Amino acid sequence: MELATLLHGIQEEHSLRAYLLRPILRLGAWGYQMIVAARYLGYDLKILSSQKLAAPVLSLGNITTGGTGKTPACIWLARELEKQMPHLKPVILSRGYGKDEAILFEEEIPQVPHIINRKRYEGGQEAIEKYGKKLFFILDDGFQHRQLQRQIEIVLIDASCPFGYGYMLPRGFLREPMKNLARADAIILTKTDMVSTTQLKKIKEAIYYFAPKAKISEAVHKAKALRKLQNKKEVVALDFFCKKRATVFCGIGNPKSFLHALKDTRVEIEAQLVFQDHQEYSQKEAQLIEKKVRESQSEILITTAKDAVKLKDYSFSVPLWVLEIEFSVHSCVKDLFSLIQERVSLFD
Repeated sequence: MELATLLHGIQEEHSLRAYLLRPILRLGAWGYQMIVAARYLGYDLKILSSQKLAAPVLSLGNITTGGTGKTPACIWLARELEKQMPHLKPVILSRGYGKDEAILFEEEIPQVPHIINRKRYEGGQEAIEKYGKKLFFILDDGFQHRQLQRQIEIVLIDASCPFGYGYMLPRGFLREPMKNLARADAIILTKTDMVSTTQLKKIKEAIYYFAPKAKISEAVHKAKALRKLQNKKEVVALDFFCKKRATVFCGIGNPKSFLHALKDTRVEIEAQLVFQDHQEYSQKEAQLIEKKVRESQSEILITTAKDAVKLKDYSFSVPLWVLEIEFSVHSCVKDLFSLIQERVSLFD
């Protein structure tokens, strides 16, 4: 069983296994929290130093592990920065956890350089040497990357599972304590269409408690179309396969969001497979998918764009379609970019 799926089960199950494992995992979370606290204390006391690039840096990150929709948010942000500040060239700095994100960036925003380097400062220097100083860096997954100074800190929070069950890893999904949200200048609540108005209000109240000065925006990841994997130009409306039998699968941080978005396709989901985040597909996974197709007598396959980029070398007995997702911020957008422009104007 994939680790994230197992951990989700432990949070939600009422089984004996879950009751026995929770205290053990809580000890692990306590140890992890001590390590994080010691590291951050090192930066606060200037024992550990951070480096400054010769161009402004915007950090885009999470307080929980995966599932916030960071890749489409990063693509949206890069496009918007090109419009709002055409005098600066956006550049994405990534550590490079999986090739799926790199390929998506290349496909969706080929005009935006994407530098992959575990040492993000060195990656930034590389970009400056190549493109000059009229840049605007987007530090991908940067909330925990304290080694690089930034002018603005944006944190994404998945409204469908906002605070990682309230515990640090491995008991929950928090990468650092909630109180650290105080570092955030802006917070974008993603997938807000997956929760009720009452739930959204409670999430905002919790955020205001820990980050009273942060600007909060709301966003959705909305399905917009289906496209054929083998032919990007072959695009159909969401309900084109209404009532068709489908096998669906994904390897993303929050598979519930994918299943939620599939509702608009109105397909009959006969089988579903959930793989680990950043799943690298091999013949083994392809055979498992094909087995599900045959057992369920499915007529089509549907997956995410993030998974699709790693499946181009595989073929199946039925057509494979990709669910296209559009990331859209629908509140406080003007305030968000006013803040960004203000910080950039103060950069020296």
